[in-house]
Amino acid sequence: KLKQVGTFDQVAGELKQRIARDGRSKLSKTAFIKKMKEEYGFKENLQRKKDFYGVLDTTLFEQKWTIDKAKKLNKTLFTLGDSVINQQDFARYIVGHEPRGRQLGFTAYVNFVYDQYVDEVCTRYEDVRLSSKYKDFRLLMQEYHDGILLFDLTDELVWSKAVTDSAGLAAYYEKHKGEQMWPERLDANVFSCNNEGTAKAVKKMVKARKKKSYSNEDILKATNTDSQLNLEIENGKFSKGDNEVADKIEWKAGISDFVEVNGRTCFVEVKAVLPSQPKELNEVRGIMTSGYQAQLEDEWVKQLREKYPVVVHKEYLSLIK
Repeated sequence: KLKQVGTFDQVAGELKQRIARDGRSKLSKTAFIKKMKEEYGFKENLQRKKDFYGVLDTTLFEQKWTIDKAKKLNKTLFTLGDSVINQQDFARYIVGHEPRGRQLGFTAYVNFVYDQYVDEVCTRYEDVRLSSKYKDFRLLMQEYHDGILLFDLTDELVWSKAVTDSAGLAAYYEKHKGEQMWPERLDANVFSCNNEGTAKAVKKMVKARKKKSYSNEDILKATNTDSQLNLEIENGKFSKGDNEVADKIEWKAGISDFVEVNGRTCFVEVKAVLPSQPKELNEVRGIMTSGYQAQLEDEWVKQLREKYPVVVHKEYLSLIK
């Protein structure tokens, strides 16, 4: 059975691993290290490497070997540019790269880990000089640096501050709450019954609330004994257009007349007619937080402009095409 080839995104990870294991990748790395050695005048003393053959013991393979066992080794191992690597540097590297189990002899292990160490030193040496060697890379790194710095500053002075500064957010809300208004609404219970007979029985229980303390749950339980469709109750605050039943009744406190909606007999218990009023902070927190962030950013930019005046040379600006 043929297996369909996945998309590039699906197989990208596997391709990277294959490339890394491919011999051509190792050749590329070898060529790079060779170039770095030639460019920075790599010089080594292989006898200093051989000194380590005699300071290793079986504790190495138990990951218990310590740098104290090489304390007498302190000569220069190799140089690269202006860096001088001594035997103690290599000893510290060995401690961090002790093998699990005895897979190599001491000589083979030293040779292997030494080559690995040299490669890493050459790579690091080149890494720290990329900015000075390559202008485009330096500019890119500066752009990343400035971008991260700007992000951190903006987060501290604008985004996070708007979230944590409860007093400032409350003050902003008081100033702008008139921009987020509820229209006139009903605070009500909307009753939808399967027929008029059910509606009359339900209305009777609603009228008896004060004397018998009927809750909506009590009324539902008493009515929906044989079907959950006998009665449905919706409780909340309704604006025009929110509820078809509420839109058909007269908006005044009390219990409305019956209205027919979608083949069901309905009525509304109006607890209060709420006038137009500002939304509470917890109802518009997201909007107010966003507005407060914009205010903080404007204030910050204003402070920066006052501290660092901007001068635009229009005669040069017009030359940009």
